[in-house]
Amino acid sequence: MIRAVDLGEITFFRMARRLLGWPAYWTGAYLVDGLLVDCGPPATARAFVEALAARPVEALVVTHHHEDHMGAAAELRAARGVEVQASAAALPLLSRGFAQEGYRLPQLTAARLPGGLDEAPLRAKLLDVHGIEVGGGLGPAKGKIWRIGLMGSGATMESVERLLDAVDELIPR
Repeated sequence: MIRAVDLGEITFFRMARRLLGWPAYWTGAYLVDGLLVDCGPPATARAFVEALAARPVEALVVTHHHEDHMGAAAELRAARGVEVQASAAALPLLSRGFAQEGYRLPQLTAARLPGGLDEAPLRAKLLDVHGIEVGGGLGPAKGKIWRIGLMGSGATMESVERLLDAVDELIPR
């Protein structure tokens, strides 16, 4: 999900990775006179390159090494030949393909639920009605997120679609 907001000489790009049909977290990038400041998460990289297609982008400055600030750098460099400027802390991450592998667990996805929803009864109903079990948040994330595992024989597109259909039924938009 990417929204461009033109603010005169500056364009602000508000973007979010979608999870279960909802924005998982928001981040942003700014384009000023051909200079792009940050470029969003890897999940929105292709869409962001497309959103920039008609705009001049000569260079990218990555403000810091978090993936939501540098995730589209590889795509921009490959598609547009954009020069990437980053801090020393970002360089090792950029050289490994622009992802912070040390902070990822590909088999587990954390999904923030829309505000105001009590997640525990929804998880219980997901299990009771659909036979799908997801974990709740732990520590500071308790009551705010679901931990969705996708491993082993359950790691199929059919499982993902089944979960998404069940969530669409449980959480009205």
